[in-house]
Amino acid sequence: MTVFFKQIRHLKRYKQILSVLSRYGFSIMNSRVNNGQITSKKTLNGMELDHENLNGNDGGVRLRLALEELGPTFIKIGQILSTRVDLFSPEYINELSKLQDKVAPITGKEVTEIIEEELNLDINEIFSSFNKEPIAVASIGQVHQATLYNGEDVVIKVKKPDIEPQIVQDLDILESVFKLMENKPSWGKSINFSEIASEIKNNVLEELDYNNEGRNAEKLKRNLENNPNVYIPKVYWEYTKRNVLTLEYKDGYHLNHLLESPNEIFDRKELAENIVDSYFTQIFEHGFFHADPHPGNIIIFPSQEIMFVDFGTAGYISESLRNKFQYILKSIMSEQTDNVAEGIIDLGFTPPEVDRRELASDLDRIQNKYYNIPLENIEINEVLQEFINISSKHSIRMPREFLLLVKTLGTLEGLIARLDPSFKLINSLNKYVATMQTNFFSNKQLKNMLFTYEGILTSLPQNVSKISEKTAKGDLKLKIETVNNESNFKRLGKIINRLSFSVVLASVFIGFSLIVSQLGINLSTNLPVIEAVFIIIGGLGVWWFIMMIRSEK
Repeated sequence: MTVFFKQIRHLKRYKQILSVLSRYGFSIMNSRVNNGQITSKKTLNGMELDHENLNGNDGGVRLRLALEELGPTFIKIGQILSTRVDLFSPEYINELSKLQDKVAPITGKEVTEIIEEELNLDINEIFSSFNKEPIAVASIGQVHQATLYNGEDVVIKVKKPDIEPQIVQDLDILESVFKLMENKPSWGKSINFSEIASEIKNNVLEELDYNNEGRNAEKLKRNLENNPNVYIPKVYWEYTKRNVLTLEYKDGYHLNHLLESPNEIFDRKELAENIVDSYFTQIFEHGFFHADPHPGNIIIFPSQEIMFVDFGTAGYISESLRNKFQYILKSIMSEQTDNVAEGIIDLGFTPPEVDRRELASDLDRIQNKYYNIPLENIEINEVLQEFINISSKHSIRMPREFLLLVKTLGTLEGLIARLDPSFKLINSLNKYVATMQTNFFSNKQLKNMLFTYEGILTSLPQNVSKISEKTAKGDLKLKIETVNNESNFKRLGKIINRLSFSVVLASVFIGFSLIVSQLGINLSTNLPVIEAVFIIIGGLGVWWFIMMIRSEK
């Protein structure tokens, strides 16, 4: 009953949404799925459109215009859906990525009231100067420049009043519509619309709390603090709440201005290298990255240093997911199709009936397509998109974090192509892949590995001593059911003893050698500690062997 009355309250908004979508040639009945991707019919059933002289083949453009007309929630929904390269064709992805806010700013008086209510302070007690004219305006909030009494320049992001109720209402409607689409028998079952609706709702609601954006900025600042080419602004937590975010302000050039009006003081190649290096560091080393490398979100300084702004969208890639992605990349670069197939199966949510042989065959066709093509002529976004299309064909659902990563790399590649056309992202990626094995053992991983082997080496003498004592006394018991044959049993005991000895000793030597290798230690330097450990391991091995022979006699 509650759901019914909620739908009644939303009726007016329902009609408005349906009216706008119909005017642009979209409806649930006009939708279809091709190879797991949402498209629309190319005909508009005779309907004429007056927007930009569009025709039935301009589905992506029509969808973007419809979402912009529907307002802030649908703009955000479109921006989130632009990361779902597994659901939409490139035409739609490209247009959804262009979604822009076309809204009027709120007044300076309204901004002042919001700041004072959120911070529970008079605005004159916080800032020595405050510019009531916004320097940037978006659908959910707008940005103003100010100066604190200690002389530090800041920017204040203020969320517009009464925006949340409209967004919550639209998200409820979205959930209802997606549930209806999921029940469409012809193709709705092939796409988990409930999961998509839940993902969109969580992401939009998270962006409504500016504390989350502040935490994203602070984490990036901590991760990149040792990178001399990147700067992340400081968060002023005492002036940050749910509806107000205060960040450090540094004057520089927006990258989009540089792209539109070339400036000779900047080295474009160096800027491209700095941006790409910062992103590969974020993605592959920290697993947390700024997920919107739009030119308007990057500020550059004459020193060639770059600064990121707008931290509302950030991507998180777990260590396990990073390792799987690295494995796929290395397999792609080395043209090992079977390994790529296994990597994709391991990465995504794979149905049990997937045909691995057919998947490998499809992937092999992609490999052959790019065979003998120079690396600098290949676009990484195009290659990854083809792999995702094949995954969709085989009903392999990729995790949202991975899809956001692919979308970010695609946006980054487009940005770098505009900044320096001679700079190829795939070349840098190839070099990074070549060093992945060396860099695989991060500080955290190395510590974990050392901790594990430290435990083994520390407990080894005690465990060996216990085993040897029991063996010498004849108290070592093996739970084996066999024919009551004394000679066979003794022979089996000898085999097990010697096999155990070989496996344990070889494991210890190999494990310790791997540690030495990954640490880059050269044994020729005759390090006393390394020599001592090898001598101890060898001594324990000889002692165990002698005790084992005695026990056999």
